[in-house]
Amino acid sequence: MRTALVHEWLDTWAGSEQCLEKILSIYPDAELFALVDFLPPGLRTRLGERSVHTSFLQRIPGAARHFRQLLPLFPRAIESLDIASSIL
Repeated sequence: MRTALVHEWLDTWAGSEQCLEKILSIYPDAELFALVDFLPPGLRTRLGERSVHTSFLQRIPGAARHFRQLLPLFPRAIESLDIASSIL
């Protein structure tokens, strides 16, 4: 069975990212999904160098600095993640 983990966003290393790191250690082969991934390269190693599947918010100009202002789009962005095809 394949596993998918969905995280809200990756832009800094704080409490929820520390929890994510521990969960990833339990599920090392899990696919990782997030609304956006703007994690600096120096922190990326804590994710095990895995790729992150992101939503359309990742490609919106200026999203790296202002993605939190796109809050009204978050439900649609989560729904747009194609988790089923990635883990089947």
